[in-house]
Amino acid sequence: MNVSVSNVAGKIGRTGLLLHAWISYIVNSGNGMGALRDFRIWILTTFFPVSMNRLDVFWVSLPCIRWLERYLRPDMKVFEWGSGASTVYFAKRVERVVSVEHDGNWYRKTGKTMSVSGIRNVRRIYRPLNVENPKADGMVLSRTLCRSYAGAIKSFPDGYFDVILVDGKGRVECMSLARKKVKRGGIVILDDAERSQYRPGISLYRGKSWKARRFDGPSPCGIWPVFGRTTVFLRKA
Repeated sequence: MNVSVSNVAGKIGRTGLLLHAWISYIVNSGNGMGALRDFRIWILTTFFPVSMNRLDVFWVSLPCIRWLERYLRPDMKVFEWGSGASTVYFAKRVERVVSVEHDGNWYRKTGKTMSVSGIRNVRRIYRPLNVENPKADGMVLSRTLCRSYAGAIKSFPDGYFDVILVDGKGRVECMSLARKKVKRGGIVILDDAERSQYRPGISLYRGKSWKARRFDGPSPCGIWPVFGRTTVFLRKA
């Protein structure tokens, strides 16, 4: 079998797996209309030039977003590591958002989005990663990030935020710092929670003080992999 034939066969096989995954998700979701809405959003963000801001979603599992629509309140305060469509999403729904970003170009681009959208309730913080490999992620950066990127949350009082989103770099370190900064009855959200490198961070949320809820499903704007996991950790009141 030559290379071109092998590539075609691989694409056909992946398409079959994707189709099977979508059918299983829609049939077994327990919310057929919600699952069909997720499929529509995935199609529009992946194959058509429709932005996540326009569709009012951001880059976590779509079942988690549907849950957040019921959870969020106008008096809440949100902290997020990683700016983007999530910043716009939260700003529309809560009192205040603090957003930390490490990428300078993306920081400027999201700033323009905030300005065009007329959003005024977001405090934006730029914290570059002072490391040799800015694409690295996980525990290896924890010591540096504690002083810069992840450490941006340290200036806020304990129990200050209702929602904390961990969706940027150094997520294990961010998970560690988030525990004290979220209020009782508040939540910490970890995206891509299925990844093995985040297990040390997840282990910090075991015990009687925390309740975890997993949201397995598709995320917008991606051909492969489409399905992942976003986990919400509730700090019990």
